[in-house]
Amino acid sequence: MDAATLVNFALVALATQSLGQDFLPTAENITWSSSNFKTMLMWSPPPKNYSYTVEFSSDGMDRQRSPSCIQSMETECDLTDQLKDLKATYTAVVLSEPLPHVHAGLEELPYSSSARFCPYRDTQIGRPNFSISLSNDNTKVTLHIKDPLTAIKRDGIFLNIRQIFRQDLKYRVLYNKAGQTGKKKKLSQSSMVELASLDKSGSYCFSVAAFIPSRRADRQLGTWSHLRCSPRSDRSPLAGYIVGRSCQSALEDTLELRCHVKLPEQLERK
Repeated sequence: MDAATLVNFALVALATQSLGQDFLPTAENITWSSSNFKTMLMWSPPPKNYSYTVEFSSDGMDRQRSPSCIQSMETECDLTDQLKDLKATYTAVVLSEPLPHVHAGLEELPYSSSARFCPYRDTQIGRPNFSISLSNDNTKVTLHIKDPLTAIKRDGIFLNIRQIFRQDLKYRVLYNKAGQTGKKKKLSQSSMVELASLDKSGSYCFSVAAFIPSRRADRQLGTWSHLRCSPRSDRSPLAGYIVGRSCQSALEDTLELRCHVKLPEQLERK
């Protein structure tokens, strides 16, 4: 091969590589989105005439490809089942690849890296549900909190957050007497929260959220539940006709009640 041919070959290779870099732009805005351990990697822009492949690794381990995100035309990748060690810290890369059967002439695929992510420390804990029960003398309220389910399975069954966080899981409770603005707080280790010495003639409104004290401050508190209110225990002339009372907040910031009752004439038409 003479010198002119070598020069031409080098120029073609350089042009091909330059074209390839333009043809395969790198992913941008790579973010982790994780709720109750359902973990997605997301990025932009949507690919045109090329594809994306996602690789990930934990500290000290080799990178591996996510089987469902190889030469994909999507801008997200579900890594829930791949991040098996929930307390490990992971980094992901999004590689830009040619479409199948297309050769771009690149020695190395362009890629972008994510921030570090630890499922145990970083996943957002979702809104819990709870029910309310009253003591016989109406001076104690018990909140029965249902630990939210996660996307993590064991033996085919979804685990709840208590099974993952164990003693690290607590619940924060905000409550006050209906119609009043002053709020009280309680922190509970248990999913059953007892609140005593309440005014038995009044209704109280409650909201709860998971709390993980081992996390950094901006990750400790989960999503607040919907507001729920206990029924009033005092009786009025219509008390015998109140059925299916539904109490909800008119303004969640003030924890006011809006209660719907059925009057006697409505009952008679039943």
